[in-house]
Amino acid sequence: MIADTEVLFALQENDRHHESLKAVLELSGHQIIIPHIACFEMLIILNSLNLLSSDIQQIFEAIDDIRNIYQITYAQFELTHLVKGIEIYKEIFNSRKGTFFDSLLIGIAVNLRKPLLGNDKIFHSSKIKGKLEGFRALTFKDALNQLGE
Repeated sequence: MIADTEVLFALQENDRHHESLKAVLELSGHQIIIPHIACFEMLIILNSLNLLSSDIQQIFEAIDDIRNIYQITYAQFELTHLVKGIEIYKEIFNSRKGTFFDSLLIGIAVNLRKPLLGNDKIFHSSKIKGKLEGFRALTFKDALNQLGE
């Protein structure tokens, strides 16, 4: 499963999705892949909140500690992932609610042929699923159900 940026935020105990994600991780954290784009988007968001760089560093260090515990991997950077994401943005998101980062994350999921893990409604909309052959998205609840089978 490709982690949406939301997954990185949910790794923090004060996040409303933390318990759901923790259950997913306990069942199969090693199946989750964190793409570079999710880390970059999180960095931009944290920076926009005017956090000190030392606080941001601590957050990323905590994420890396959790990543090691649950054997979560980082995706290798591939230019083709970005190109696919840009194509998706131009074709689908340009006039809709999806963000540029959403399209880049979907591009990675499509290229790696793995479901995108995230609760964002845009990933689960019929407009997206109908236009992208092979694209799948799983909410945290969906992932729990699938892993529990």
